[in-house]
Amino acid sequence: MTAYLEAFRAALTSLLAHRMRSFLTTLGILIGTASVIAVVSLIQAFRPSSPNSSPTSAAAR
Repeated sequence: MTAYLEAFRAALTSLLAHRMRSFLTTLGILIGTASVIAVVSLIQAFRPSSPNSSPTSAAAR
């Protein structure tokens, strides 16, 4: 248990000692996650909702 406490204390000390690097890392993770969500949402928005609504299925009839 004390090993976990020492590791947590060392990590917290490192985060506080390097605040700008920690902030920029967190910002990069947030921007990356938001961009992945935006791209997936755009792909889903442009995908047809049902197979019958595609223009190729109307031409095949």
